[in-house]
Amino acid sequence: MIFRSKKLAVLFVLLLVTTVIAGCGPQVSPAAPQATEAPVAAAPQATEAPAAAAPTVVTEQVAAPGKFVFGVVPKITHPFYDDVLAGLEEKTGQLEGVEYQWIAPPTGNPAEQVQILEDLINKGVDGIGLAPLDAASVEPVIAQAKAAGIPVVTFDSDAPNSERVAYYGTDNRAAGGKQAEVMAEALGGKGKIAIVTGSLVMANLNERIEGVKEVLTAKYPDIELVATIATDDDFAKGLDASEAMLRAHPDLNGVIAVSMTGSVAMPKVLADPAFADRGDLVVVSFDDFEDTLKGIRDGHILATLVQRPKQMGVYVIEGLQALNTGGAAKSVDTGVTVVNMDNIDTYK
Repeated sequence: MIFRSKKLAVLFVLLLVTTVIAGCGPQVSPAAPQATEAPVAAAPQATEAPAAAAPTVVTEQVAAPGKFVFGVVPKITHPFYDDVLAGLEEKTGQLEGVEYQWIAPPTGNPAEQVQILEDLINKGVDGIGLAPLDAASVEPVIAQAKAAGIPVVTFDSDAPNSERVAYYGTDNRAAGGKQAEVMAEALGGKGKIAIVTGSLVMANLNERIEGVKEVLTAKYPDIELVATIATDDDFAKGLDASEAMLRAHPDLNGVIAVSMTGSVAMPKVLADPAFADRGDLVVVSFDDFEDTLKGIRDGHILATLVQRPKQMGVYVIEGLQALNTGGAAKSVDTGVTVVNMDNIDTYK
């Protein structure tokens, strides 16, 4: 096309550009609704997701459907509980969908144990196995667990006035009485004795002490209890306390150790040449740790009462599993064995 003037040519170019732009417009407009519709469609998803997740956060379930998780709380970290752990491990290995969480208080402070129990309740475990440090301190939190639908069983030491379902362990009062009987027979019913305990607040140890006193009072009035000392379950303190006791009572005829620490400390002290003249001291101890058995072989310990901690662990898992599957749980006295030189190689 030939333009006869520059103005006409410019007008034609402007007309052509306008037409091209107008022709492109409809291709852009369909994209606009897509851009505005996408957020509208996504909005319900964003608001619905938190509503579905909220119950999970609140309940803090620790077990998947069809599985059980049990919290097991001993009194303290202590070698005695190694065999309890072995029993827990053995039994959980035999059951499908059962797990346990072992949580030991860092010290012998009852408040720490209560805090652990409260945490387990908040997590929503399916059951709790507990060795109470102090029976009275755990009674309220055991009631809390029951209210939350979490059954509690005790082992090693008991809280008999609580709402626990069952106790698995030694009849500690009877065991203390047995120690007194062994001591009385060795002394011929006469003499002065002392008691070495691990703690003055642990229920199971106090029950053993009560058992000793009950038997002595009822049957052996000529045996005098002259001292009761505590080691706080600390071996170094046990050595010092045992030495001080022997020096303070040079006429002592016997020692009943109602816990592991004293049972291990006494033969160590008596092996010291400074106490060579105390070879006739009668020692009746508790549990069967290596140093305790060595004390029997070396002649520093007459006998020791051996518990069955592995069975405690087995019963804890069995009981909690039964309580979660419509069954029942009953207390079990796991018993003790008197071990001396006559059966030291055959009692297990």
